[in-house]
Amino acid sequence: MIWFEVDDVVRYFLTARQPTGIQRVVSEILAAGIGEAGELRGRFALCRFRASNGRLEPIPAAEFARISAGARRALRTGSRASAWQRAHALLHHGVFVAANVLRARLRDLFASRGRDRAFARLVQPGDILVSLGATWGHRNFAERLKEAKTRYGLRYAMMVHDIIPASNPELCSPAHVANFTGWLAATARETDLFFTPSKFSAATLSAYSRAKGWPGKPVFPVRFGTGFRSQPAGPTPLRLEITEPFVLKVSTIEIRKNHRLLVDVWRRLIERHGKDAVPPLVLVGRVGWQVDDVMKDLAASDYLGGKVIIFSSVSDEMLAAYYRACLFTVFPSMAEGWGLPVEESFAHGKYCICSSASSVPEVGGDFADYFDPADFGQAYDLIERAIFEPGFVKSREERLRAGFKPEKWADTFRSIVAILDTELARKD
Repeated sequence: MIWFEVDDVVRYFLTARQPTGIQRVVSEILAAGIGEAGELRGRFALCRFRASNGRLEPIPAAEFARISAGARRALRTGSRASAWQRAHALLHHGVFVAANVLRARLRDLFASRGRDRAFARLVQPGDILVSLGATWGHRNFAERLKEAKTRYGLRYAMMVHDIIPASNPELCSPAHVANFTGWLAATARETDLFFTPSKFSAATLSAYSRAKGWPGKPVFPVRFGTGFRSQPAGPTPLRLEITEPFVLKVSTIEIRKNHRLLVDVWRRLIERHGKDAVPPLVLVGRVGWQVDDVMKDLAASDYLGGKVIIFSSVSDEMLAAYYRACLFTVFPSMAEGWGLPVEESFAHGKYCICSSASSVPEVGGDFADYFDPADFGQAYDLIERAIFEPGFVKSREERLRAGFKPEKWADTFRSIVAILDTELARKD
């Protein structure tokens, strides 16, 4: 039996409004396993480390689906919605969070012993425990993992989405660097096999492990699926809050994502071509860390005279609408483990101009154009060409339509199971 440990995702969905990349990936992989990969049903189950005592307990797939779906439905409007709409959405989300947190605590209080015993009855020596999410947020995760492996005779595999806090600490907060590197060192000792989303991440993790003198463990890149499940349409048709043509950038607004470069490029475009000739830059993502200077500059310039627009809370339905309506997308990140927004852009038929750093070219392949994220001139030239050269973006979109083939999340799930069967499953 393969046990997918989902505590970090459940806790995130119980307390956060919308999923970030990691939570989306985990939800898509498991939803595909539960749904499309029907031939593997009965081969796997879900579980979580219980907060009260760190023991593993099974979690029904239907319960996990309800929690993740509730978080995805939390907001259906962008950050420029009316005050009443925002208050209503936040109230709805607050009730959702409170109800689910209370339900989880009551379950721990009244059903913990039963679920603990249920896991002990179901698990067998040689079963495989898998974490696909962000377990560095789980206090004492490595200790609890070691106890579970010893108690139940488990083997353990983990998805490492990236090691950016270790490889590029200047792009992360000192607290996160310390927490992440400590977690990785402790958890790696208990890990029998690693997954990564890209060949780049696999090579980076392997090199880091060797440099630290850790025992060699197999590392397998696993191709992620394309795009995300769309939510059911709302009762009324969506209306975008911007009606003119625009360029789209999707990600949390934080130092690693390199929004400073885009703001500088748009400032130069306005200087050279005039404000009226330059399409707005729409940034979709919450404001994160180490971007105070960028946000202050934008505020001081009235967001470049209204040419930079931020939507901080956008539903999946609305995000898809922005992708469909944009001229093209940009992704100037300094470091990635994969690069979900690049392929999400392709899934909507939209050309992307993106960074050549780390794993991003693995995602973009021949369908994107690339620039060094530290080279303003390269970025400016590509973006200027896309905006002003007649027919250029259309030709790139035609190439996408002719050659881009989306990957299925069910195939991601099948690949994970196949690797586990080959590498970790006992033959006796």
